[in-house]
Amino acid sequence: MPGCDTDSSSYCGPHFCPMPYRYGVMRIDAVASVQHLRDSIATKQAEALDTKEYLVYLDEELDPPFPDSPWFPFIVSPIANELRYHDTTYDFTPDMCAPIHPNTDHPAHRVPLRTTPEFPFPHCYHWLGANIHVRIRARPGSQGFGDARAIRLPAAERLTMQIHWAYDMNARWRRFLTSRDGNNHGAHSQSASSSIPRTNGILRTSGLTAVGSAHSNLRELTPSSSEQTRMGRDSVFSYTESDESTSVYSQDSSTGGLNASRNDPDSDAEFIPIVDFTFDLRSMLNAERIPSPCELIEERDNLVK
Repeated sequence: MPGCDTDSSSYCGPHFCPMPYRYGVMRIDAVASVQHLRDSIATKQAEALDTKEYLVYLDEELDPPFPDSPWFPFIVSPIANELRYHDTTYDFTPDMCAPIHPNTDHPAHRVPLRTTPEFPFPHCYHWLGANIHVRIRARPGSQGFGDARAIRLPAAERLTMQIHWAYDMNARWRRFLTSRDGNNHGAHSQSASSSIPRTNGILRTSGLTAVGSAHSNLRELTPSSSEQTRMGRDSVFSYTESDESTSVYSQDSSTGGLNASRNDPDSDAEFIPIVDFTFDLRSMLNAERIPSPCELIEERDNLVK
């Protein structure tokens, strides 16, 4: 919101909507997500789905909030308590993740992200390519989404995360070009860029728009010392997808992109689950009960079948 300091420890923003860059717990409401279909079979199947509560990070709000909105569209990143799922189809390796302090475990000794206040769970990670679109259901009345005690990721830590992702995407890009063209990268790089894998076989991703938008600021920061050495002469900033995907609104609906607006709340609804959300992590989850992001995408895929 204009004039809001989203890194302030005090609540900032309207109570009727959640603020981004915070961690919370969400659960898919399968029945509400298919209600627009007015299909008794779909409703019955939705009622049979077993949904869980997931630890997530509010990465980006996709529309300005309005008090009369029935829901708020967000890109969310599910949080895991293990290294990233190894997706050989789309070349996402277990090291393509960012530990959240107090977790310091990472194959490349990656600098952990520090939340404010400290994260309550000891072994959690952000995964690259794990972003999905959801619609957070509004809370009518005075209940709202007050987040004075919410756990948030400060701006400097968000930049650190984008550096991690830029390094990982650059590594994927180099491997893709090597496998396609051998060592002759330049000859086919332009045509290759149109066919590099864009999405994860487990989770649909919104792309790396954030990396592109923060590009100029990231130059002043560096990855971990071991990663910097491994990078050699290849710049971590030499590739982003921002040139081809400058807005989440341009994503095709077949990849789960959000083309819906509040004037048409049912637009593309089959791709965008409705979820209930709270900032109260500690009362909803514990360190031993954090479902995998893979389970979340399985729920979502079962819902849209």
